[in-house]
Parts: sequence; structure tokens; C-alpha cells
Amino acid sequence: MKTCPNCWSQNSDYASYCECCGHPLFKKCPNCGAQVKPSSKYCPDCGTAIGDDEKNEESKTFYVRGVSFKMIFVKGGTFMMGSSEGDEDTQPDERPRHKVTLSDFYIGEIRVSAELWKAVTGDIPLMDHEWTTYSGYTEYKNTYKPGFPVESSSFGESEYFIDELNKITGEKFRFPTEAEWEYAARGGQKSRGYRYAGSDDYDAIGTCDRNPHPYKQKKPNELGLYDMCDTQWEWCSDYYDFDYYKSSPQFNPCNTEESSKRVTRGGCDSKYCHRARPTYRGSFKEKAKGGLLSLRLAMSI
Repeated sequence: MKTCPNCWSQNSDYASYCECCGHPLFKKCPNCGAQVKPSSKYCPDCGTAIGDDEKNEESKTFYVRGVSFKMIFVKGGTFMMGSSEGDEDTQPDERPRHKVTLSDFYIGEIRVSAELWKAVTGDIPLMDHEWTTYSGYTEYKNTYKPGFPVESSSFGESEYFIDELNKITGEKFRFPTEAEWEYAARGGQKSRGYRYAGSDDYDAIGTCDRNPHPYKQKKPNELGLYDMCDTQWEWCSDYYDFDYYKSSPQFNPCNTEESSKRVTRGGCDSKYCHRARPTYRGSFKEKAKGGLLSLRLAMSI
């Protein structure tokens, strides 16, 4: 068990932050096993040098068949997830606000690009649709848009893409959890408390219409993440539950209770761009298609 130097509560051995108050926990001397304060560079008992916990605080760039993409390091910590009753734009499923503690993780600098998707799978998801009176059903046109995030990726297609990417790279990429997504959108430990992901001015970080947009055209947030509160929705690993916040665990929450929909984050209707806040929750069935469905990669430390 690890003892918190701030509130002195006991935590599990794998915890990097206090599961009660979020404070960095004691390090453990690799030589004598003594507990060492988080700020200490040497063990006070035997003098052994203590490893630097910040060594992973670097972005990572990966290359797949000539296409590169960047994963941003996010230092874990504790934050208040959800919105308050006093927010005029709050939605019922964003409440109640509750304390969440997350471990360190990586998240994509941008949504998965059309270039990366094609490099991994050899094709791209079916996209823009049009109604045909002759056939009587919706036809999808497969359109490749370099410089844009991938569009119209269902949860199942996105899952397949991640599986193929992991086979190629040998890594363990995944969907972000809903809590990880919100924490990263807020700016993590570097958060300045902006209303949107990186600014109080929506036009600085997003474009308010019904269309996908080229990536990295707007201002990033405090962590260097682009387009987190824009028109496109991003799949999360959680199943959607309207009332999940009422019973959500504090440490690394993820709703694994199966339901008919998965959580999506980051998107909005052009009529409601004021709702495109880091707390705004969406949901779609796993087979859902549409140009505004996309994904952003995550990876555990």
C-alpha cells in the first residue's frame, strides 16, 4: 500500500496519485524499499538515486507506411468531471459533477487522419451519402480527403482500424475513455479553465457548421491537442448511460456495462455550438455512420 503525503490515506500499490485527493504519492526506493517523498531525488535512508517520474512526459511520433502521427503525453491527476447546475448550457447527463482521478496516458494530437486510415487499411470508410430514387436506398460515396480527419467511421470500423494499427506497430492503441477525453480536452494539469478546449472564444478553436474541416487549422488547447470541441464526434470506449455519473467510480472510470450506444465526445450541431464544451456528451449506436463520426487514438503508459 502507498501512503498519501497530503491526506495520509492508503492507496493501492499501482497508484501514482492518491485515490482520495489526487496528490502525487510516495516513491519507493529501488534499493532498500523505503518510502521517498515525490520531490526527493535520493533515498534519505540509503542515498540511492531515485528515478525521475517525469521521464515519460514526452510526445511520441509514430510512422506507418510513410504516414506519421503524434501522441501527446497527458499527466494524470484529479479533476471535477461534468458540469455544474449553474452552467446555462449544461445538459442533464453532464451531472452531477464528480471527482475523477486518472493515471498517465497518451492521446492523439489530432483525430485519425484520412491518410493514416488509408495507410493502415488500404481504404477509407464509406462517407458522403445521397438518396437515389431509382434504387430506393442510401448510397455512400467513398471519397478520399487528404488533410482531413477520417469521416463516417462507425465504432466497428474504428475498432478494426485500431486492431490493424496495433498489428503493424506492435503497440496497444485504443479508444480513450470518456473521462480521459474530457480531462485532455480541459487541458489536464495545464488547464486554464477555458469554457471550450483551449479558449473562451469558440471561433478560435472550432468552426460552427455541419461539415468536417481540415485538421490543425484552429488554435490547440493547453496540451497541444487540436479540434477537440468542433463539429465531428469522436468515439470513446465507454457504453453510454444517461445516469452513469451518479455511480461512476473515482479512479480511471470506464462504463463497461453494455447498452445500445457508445459515448461520443467533441461534436455539436451547428445550431448548438455553445454546447461544444469539454463536458458535452453524445452517443451513437455502434453501427452508426455519418460524415461527422471520427475517432482519436489513446494509449496507456
